[in-house]
Amino acid sequence: ALVYEKQKQFLIRLAYIAACLFLFWLFFRYLAVWLLPFLIAMGLATLAEPCINFCRVRLHFKRSFTAAVFTLLLAGLLITLLSLMIARLFDEAYAFLTQLPHYLTALPDLASELRARMERFCAACPENLRVWMDAMTDQVLGQVVNIFSSFSEKCLDQITKAVTSLPQVLLFCATTALAV
Repeated sequence: ALVYEKQKQFLIRLAYIAACLFLFWLFFRYLAVWLLPFLIAMGLATLAEPCINFCRVRLHFKRSFTAAVFTLLLAGLLITLLSLMIARLFDEAYAFLTQLPHYLTALPDLASELRARMERFCAACPENLRVWMDAMTDQVLGQVVNIFSSFSEKCLDQITKAVTSLPQVLLFCATTALAV
């Protein structure tokens, strides 16, 4: 009877843990997306609270005035940091895109040099090995072309997704700012 009770207790605990994990997963899967601006706002307001209390108690400012000033300062700081990050991202992307044609123009020369090296390497090889190495070189070069094509396609797709999600990001930021 004691073993039965222990097994029953174990199964009840296991079911409880499984139910909690399932609810936790449901929360993060469906609700967290909608609650995230408010959770971030609550965190930011919690960060500003000690400063607001200090100004209210030590400097005798009104709470509403102090909260408004600190909220504006916090929003300005976040907007500045976000702007600097975005500007840096655009600078890096611009630098990469301006250098990309240089790298791509060097690609055919690199491929022909690779082919010439492979031919020199295989000059003394048996005919079967030379044919296999030529086929492998052609296959590798074809794969490189496919990789660049796929990469550029994915980059354009990601840029399109980023531009189309911009209104959602702005709505998210506005909701967070209002909630603070």
